Amino acid sequence: MPYAGKAEALTAIGKDTEARQLLQDLLSISRGKSAYGYPSEAYLDLGKLEENMNHGTAAADHFKQAITAAKKVNGS
Repeated sequence: MPYAGKAEALTAIGKDTEARQLLQDLLSISRGKSAYGYPSEAYLDLGKLEENMNHGTAAADHFKQAITAAKKVNGS
């Protein structure tokens, strides 16, 4: 997933705000195209980013959203 790779690279060079925006853009794009699986990956990456920024509550929220989105893909 190119967006996730770019977001990870941005985070590695300290551009967390840009990485967050990129992942939020990915969420918007994936919702509009019914791209199954992408939202769960984006939420997971957002959770990791928030965790690295010591935003524990936001990280937990994104991790929960990742689980919910993943359940929509496989129905579990």
